[in-house]
Amino acid sequence: MAVHFRLDGSLTPDESSWPCLAGATVNPELQPSLEFHLEPRGPFPLVFAGTLSLSAIAFALRAQPDLLSPYPRLDSGEFLVLFACVFLSVIPLGIAVSWFLERLLMVRAVVTIGSLDPNSGAYNFADRNGAGYGGTRKLLPIHPADNICLVFYSPANPERNKSSSSLAFHQLVIHPAAIER
Repeated sequence: MAVHFRLDGSLTPDESSWPCLAGATVNPELQPSLEFHLEPRGPFPLVFAGTLSLSAIAFALRAQPDLLSPYPRLDSGEFLVLFACVFLSVIPLGIAVSWFLERLLMVRAVVTIGSLDPNSGAYNFADRNGAGYGGTRKLLPIHPADNICLVFYSPANPERNKSSSSLAFHQLVIHPAAIER
């Protein structure tokens, strides 16, 4: 994918004023667009969450085949184990749902460049119509020198957006044509 920079004509030869994205200084004079792609961070967290969730659900179903009926022995230790398995299966299922929602946003998203405050983690961007939106990213930045980010937003609802630094299951890879070496 490629995103175009909107240059305001105030570029200086000073490299400290150039945008920084994903830990790399981007030279906007090389080309006015930034080429990138997204890679999955790795299947281990998702596979682990899925396996843990399915195991907890299988154990709960084996202990109590009809989970929706009242449990006859509420005072037994077996009920506590069953309750813990059902309760703990919610956490991995929540991780799987957040992966699915991130993938869904990536498929339907429009991509733009947003400005990023590295201290607070707040970012803002303008959609296709010029309306301003924003959000926050992770509190622990992967690349603390970043001052811009890519923002993936839904064209139907720009308030549903995610910055490239807050993607949980994908990582941004910038193609080397626009990076200053």
